[in-house]
Amino acid sequence: MTTTPQTTHGAFAHIALARIVTSRTNPRKRFDNLQELAESIKASGVHQPVLVRPLPADRLEETAHLDPRPEWELVCGERRYRASEIASKPTIPAVVQALSDAKVLEIQLVENLQREDLTPLEEAEGYEALRDQPLQSEQPALTVDQIAARIGKSKSYVYSRLKLLNLGPEGRQAMAEGWLEPSTALLVARMPSQKLQKDALGNLQDWQGNPLSYREAASLIERQYMLRLSEARFKITDAALLPSAGSCRECPKRTGADPDLFADIKGADICTDPACFKAKDAAHQERSLKTARESGATIIEGREAKALIPMAYTGRVEGFLRLDNPEDSPTDKPLRKLIGKLLEEEGITPTLVANPHKEGELIAIIDHATASRLLAKKGHQEQAELIETKAKESAKAAEDAQKAKDKERFEKAWRMELVRDAWAKISTDEHGIYTVPDAIIKSLAIGHLPNQDGCKELCKLLELGKVAPAEAMKDWINEQANPDLALALVLMYSDREYQPWRHDDGANARLLALATGVDINIETVKARVKKDHAEQIRARKKVQAEQASTDPAKASPPHPSAAQASGARGKGGEGKGKKNPPAAPAVPKMSTEEAMQGIASAMQNNEAGGDSAPGESNQDGASAVGNEGRATSPDAGADQQALVDWPFPGNKECAP
Repeated sequence: MTTTPQTTHGAFAHIALARIVTSRTNPRKRFDNLQELAESIKASGVHQPVLVRPLPADRLEETAHLDPRPEWELVCGERRYRASEIASKPTIPAVVQALSDAKVLEIQLVENLQREDLTPLEEAEGYEALRDQPLQSEQPALTVDQIAARIGKSKSYVYSRLKLLNLGPEGRQAMAEGWLEPSTALLVARMPSQKLQKDALGNLQDWQGNPLSYREAASLIERQYMLRLSEARFKITDAALLPSAGSCRECPKRTGADPDLFADIKGADICTDPACFKAKDAAHQERSLKTARESGATIIEGREAKALIPMAYTGRVEGFLRLDNPEDSPTDKPLRKLIGKLLEEEGITPTLVANPHKEGELIAIIDHATASRLLAKKGHQEQAELIETKAKESAKAAEDAQKAKDKERFEKAWRMELVRDAWAKISTDEHGIYTVPDAIIKSLAIGHLPNQDGCKELCKLLELGKVAPAEAMKDWINEQANPDLALALVLMYSDREYQPWRHDDGANARLLALATGVDINIETVKARVKKDHAEQIRARKKVQAEQASTDPAKASPPHPSAAQASGARGKGGEGKGKKNPPAAPAVPKMSTEEAMQGIASAMQNNEAGGDSAPGESNQDGASAVGNEGRATSPDAGADQQALVDWPFPGNKECAP
């Protein structure tokens, strides 16, 4: 029987479901397993009454269209209420209490928050409602401490749940899908922007789609998305550097601003906003560059800077000392701490190098001689001698390295020149070298093409243009009336490598055989290249001497890379270089038959001198033809077989 209870506090009755409306403030949004509960209610009824209150006046108009008109508002027990509807129960046991809106909200939140099946985000929304909405008009909202006490949780637990509300849509979806656990979700929610969160989420699964463990995720986020303010190049208390961001010390995105939330992070001065950090760093460097230019300091940038600082991981400036890095000091203090005042007194302005590996960073450098002199003047005689000794060792090493580099450049240059000269003669021959079918010869030539850079150089030699060099070379080979001549060019080019580690007579044997087979004097080619090479070295040294006389930073003998950087700034430096000379014109030659026989014989005799194994790839998608892919022809002679069997080294780099 349906009873209409009195509105006295705590009255109990069975109330018609049709007379009850659900609450608008219930934090629970999901109601799982209702069908299972409905079956239980059908069998044995509702064992625990729901809580209702008289329908508030502000809901009378909202529910006026319902028939019958509701009299009660559900406070707690909506899952039981919904399951009873499914079970077609006409009534439900209920306790009636006269409650204010604020008290209803408190009861709903505390009652729901103590349930284990509430989702973390629903739980967070409940804490937020308790914190933000006053329970009584004369009473302020609950603090986090009060919320924690009412629900029996720690303060840090409540804070961490509240922080989940900062998750963007991608993070919330990941939690709904079940692969993002609340503990890992908190790591993401602490990130200050949804853009960063989305980027981090993309890294929190392995290649198989499995989520990273909490420890792995925490390590990744700290490593990739947090920065130590102690390592900043800018002053972290400078609020004017980036006015929109203010001082890092006062920033809420610093871990120290919320120690409860970042209890797992060691250190208070950790920035959680890499974008802001990068913007401040850029502003600092722009300011530093502007100040340096206004002061008239010399700034080395671009290619020159790359030559001076070739290695990103060391940061060393070849041939010079960094003023602000203790690694370049004879003590544990940077050189600026030791001789900075003397630099100012003598009016010496250090040269600045724009670090090519770290955008915006300026590195102050000084030459060894100046550093040694000023250290001695300051009374650091032992340190001065150490600098001087290291300077001599460095100069000797630089000189040896430059000689080795010059030798390598010369060796590569004359070999490439030999290819040009030999091709100039071979290309004018109207007859083929072998009787192997053209299709096989073309296949061999294409199979031995070098990489893209090598194809570019061949295209330049053949004046084929600069578009798609590999394809251009293939087309050129296929169009040749005598493709064996094209093969000769490709084989010569592939055998032009300078191999200083070889001590036998096999290096470049095939190139040399082809060249001598068409009556080219190799020593004449070397002499011509050596003359040009010597002129380049003289020009470089002249530029270095001129710059050393005008720039104190270049007074000490620099490392070869530093010398090249200096040369690039002058007019006669080696950076520009001479253009490759055009292919030599054809000259009177031996008979075609004699040339063919000589080349074939030489190639056959040097068959075992190659560096690559048969079938080794020397071009993307193309393999050298080895013994397993041997092409045969009934008419092929020993010279043809030697050519097919010829293993050939892959191209490693272009000659200068």
